[in-house]
Amino acid sequence: MQVNKTIFYFIIIFIGSGCVEPFTPDLNEYKELLVITGEITSQEGIQTVNISRSSPLSDPQYIPEQGCSVEVLDNKGNHFDYSETDPGKYSCYIEQQFLSIGTNYKIKVTTSQGKEYQSEYDSMAPAAPVDSIYYKIENRSASPTEPSFPGIQIYLDLKAPENFAKNYLWKLEETWEYRSKYLITFRYEDGEIIHYEPTIDSLWACWMIKDIHGLYTESTENLLQNQKKQIPLNFVSNQSPRLQVRYSLLVKQYSLSDKAYEYWKRQRIETQETGELYDSQPTNAKGNLFCVNNPDEPVLGFFGASAIAEKRVFFDNKFYFQIFNFICEIDTIVNYNDFEDPYYMISLADDGFGAPFGTAREECFDCTKRGGTNIMPKFWKTRNDD
Repeated sequence: MQVNKTIFYFIIIFIGSGCVEPFTPDLNEYKELLVITGEITSQEGIQTVNISRSSPLSDPQYIPEQGCSVEVLDNKGNHFDYSETDPGKYSCYIEQQFLSIGTNYKIKVTTSQGKEYQSEYDSMAPAAPVDSIYYKIENRSASPTEPSFPGIQIYLDLKAPENFAKNYLWKLEETWEYRSKYLITFRYEDGEIIHYEPTIDSLWACWMIKDIHGLYTESTENLLQNQKKQIPLNFVSNQSPRLQVRYSLLVKQYSLSDKAYEYWKRQRIETQETGELYDSQPTNAKGNLFCVNNPDEPVLGFFGASAIAEKRVFFDNKFYFQIFNFICEIDTIVNYNDFEDPYYMISLADDGFGAPFGTAREECFDCTKRGGTNIMPKFWKTRNDD
């Protein structure tokens, strides 16, 4: 059912009519539709499906559907039972021997109320290796009314054999290294000044890892070759600490069937190009799911099969523009009791020791207080590893 588009058309008609009374569409019949999202991939390991209920536009929220029986089947007679690991999250470890190119997969869900939902079969197409990933320095703004800032726009080139998938979706994970402003040299605690020699550097360097929320899709279906250059991925502005030291991007390239591509393409258009009307709701893009008990009941989401290729790149801070720097204002210490005990200090004297001392926020000395970890990821590289 074209739920969101119907609402949108009503709003457009209302605006054009010149009415002054607000229009509130009746959304009761569209509340709490079942939403099933997930895929089975070519990588051995834990496969995950999320099941929830949609919420009204007036009160958007995540409503997990708990207590479901979830099963994934292939066209070779194999079936895999999923267990609920978190509310609305169902997982199953599947071995590599059951994850092969050309195999068709579908999902079967039975809710705690006994209603049964299924997807159509989706075929796993081969994914090409990830080709070049690079950046160009560009200026971007978050909206037309906001100022633009320099940063790096990351691009990807797609180059696939003709017999490989022609439809792709990319999921991104970013990691960046950032630094504290000061090494820990002095600490005031219980009326005493503790001098660390050598200085403590274990809280100076940290790493942050985050998934990038966005939809990146592309198809070469109508091109002469299974290739496309300069596909835009994410933009990294100089207004965050991401580019301060070293930035890494993990790109996962998912092959898509034609139907899966059309679903994700429409979802990208609705969520990224139509504004706030769709921001907190599942879109009305038609997926491959249906209710066995009631074929007329709308079901949101998509369950697909994808082969995955992945590649990680690193970018050092060699940019001409200035990078955001965490602000650390120093307070000169006149009375040690003016600050909450204990706290870190730095020497303001030319010889590096003795009065006067200064202090700053704890985040200026301890990088973990800004949300990251001081444990270097196993995949991290030093500058000389390239």
